[in-house]
Amino acid sequence: MRRNVYGTDPYTANSDAVCILVHSGMININTFQSKKYEGVELTCKVIKPKKNHTGITKNNIASRSLKGYDGNALKA
Repeated sequence: MRRNVYGTDPYTANSDAVCILVHSGMININTFQSKKYEGVELTCKVIKPKKNHTGITKNNIASRSLKGYDGNALKA
């Protein structure tokens, strides 16, 4: 399965939640004892929409750039 993350804090609302957590540095999946990742919770603040989101590589995750996005933005 391909997972996508768009932008860099803020992220687009259609970004994968696990990718947001890893990209932002909130979790490191290599430190989990179990590979099920149960019990992880993500709380985001919905902020004013942005038209353009710039992607960068952080924590071995490459976020994608997106121009002309017409949706909400999430601040992790």
